[in-house]
Amino acid sequence: MRITNTYIDSVWEASIDMKNDALRKIELEHGQGGRRPKKYHNSPHTQSVIDGVLSIGSLALERGKIEPIVLPLLVIASSFHDIYYNPDFVGNPNARGENERRSALMAREAMKRYTFLEETDYDFVERAITSTTVTSFSPKLIQDVDPNNYAFGILADADLSSFGMPPEKFAVFALAYLAELRESHGQRTMQFLDGEFVLLQNHQWHTQEASELFPHIEENIETSRRLQTLFAVQ
Repeated sequence: MRITNTYIDSVWEASIDMKNDALRKIELEHGQGGRRPKKYHNSPHTQSVIDGVLSIGSLALERGKIEPIVLPLLVIASSFHDIYYNPDFVGNPNARGENERRSALMAREAMKRYTFLEETDYDFVERAITSTTVTSFSPKLIQDVDPNNYAFGILADADLSSFGMPPEKFAVFALAYLAELRESHGQRTMQFLDGEFVLLQNHQWHTQEASELFPHIEENIETSRRLQTLFAVQ
C-alpha cells in the first residue's frame, strides 16, 4: 500500500483518540484513586513517554531517519506501552515481558476500532511496545530493541527518558519508582539508589536524538549520590 498524506492524517487522528482513551483507562486503573494505584507506572509516566516519543521522533523525522507514518504509530505505542502492569511479573524470569505482551495485545484490540488501519500498523505497534521489555537489569538496563529498527529505539529511549531529564525531574520519577517498589517488593532505599547510580553510569541511548534531548545523565549520577547522602542521615 502506498502511504498517502491522507492516510497519515487519519492515523494521527486515531492516535490522538487512542492516547486520550489510554490515559483515561490508566488513570482509572493505576491513578491515585484507581483500582490498583501505582506510584510510578501511572498516567504521568505514560504522558512523559508520549512526550519523549514526540520530541525524539520529531527530530528523527526531521533528519530523515524515520518515515512520517512512524510518528503517530509511536504515539499509539507509547500510550499503551504500560496500560497493563502487574508488579508481580517484575523480576520474575518466568514472566519476563508479560506486561509488555499484554499491553501490546490491548493496543492491538484498541486499534481494531479504526477499520482503515492495516495489519502492518498493528504489527509495528505491537513490536514497538515489546521492544521496551527489559532483558537485563544490571549493570545496565538492556531492552529488547532490534538494532536495525531505529523507530523501536525511539520508544525504548522515551521510556527511560527520565534518566536524562533535568535533575529535579529525574528525582521525582526515581523516587516515585522507589515508592512503588517499596510497596510491591519491599525495596530497600539505599539498595535502590545504589542500583540507580550503576544504571546511570552504564546507560546508553539507542538514538542520537535522545542523547541530545535528554543530556543530564552525568548530573543525575550526582543527584543519585546526593539522594544517597540524604537518606543515609535520616
